[in-house]
Amino acid sequence: LCERQDLHGGGRCLPVVIRAYAYKTAGIPMKMSFDPYVRDRKFTFTFQSDATVNSNETVIFLPSFHYPEQKVNVMISDGHYEIDWENQTFKYFHSNSRTTHHIQISRARKTGSEYDALKTSEQREEIEMTGIETPEDAEKSVEKARNKHLDTA
Repeated sequence: LCERQDLHGGGRCLPVVIRAYAYKTAGIPMKMSFDPYVRDRKFTFTFQSDATVNSNETVIFLPSFHYPEQKVNVMISDGHYEIDWENQTFKYFHSNSRTTHHIQISRARKTGSEYDALKTSEQREEIEMTGIETPEDAEKSVEKARNKHLDTA
C-alpha cells in the first residue's frame, strides 16, 4: 500500500513523467530543458518570437508536483508573466523589444524553519545520524569530506 493518499500517491517515476514544458509558444522554440533530479528543478526555455504570430503569450505547464505554490524563482529576459497556481500554468508575455526570449523557473530554496516544519520522525532520525539538516549543512559536509580526502591523498 502507498502511504501518500493524494493525487500522486503510488507513482514510481513521477519526477520524470511529470515535468514542466511549454505547450503554447508565441514563436519558434529554440531550446527547452528540465532536470527533475536537481534540488531546484530548473526549467529553461528559449524561443524566437515570430512576427506572423498574432500573440505574445507563451504558456508553460508548471506542475505543483515540482513547484509548490508561491515557492518559485523566475527569471525572464523581458516582458512580464503571470502564474495560475490552480491550473498549474505559467503565462509569459514577451515584449517586442527583442526577438530571442529566455525563461528560467526554479524551485525556491527552503529556509531552515521550513525544513523544521517538514521533518518527520524518520527525517529527524536521519538528521541526528548525519548531522545534515539544511542544504547549507550538506554543502559543509561535502566540503569537509573533500578536504579530508585531499589531506589523506
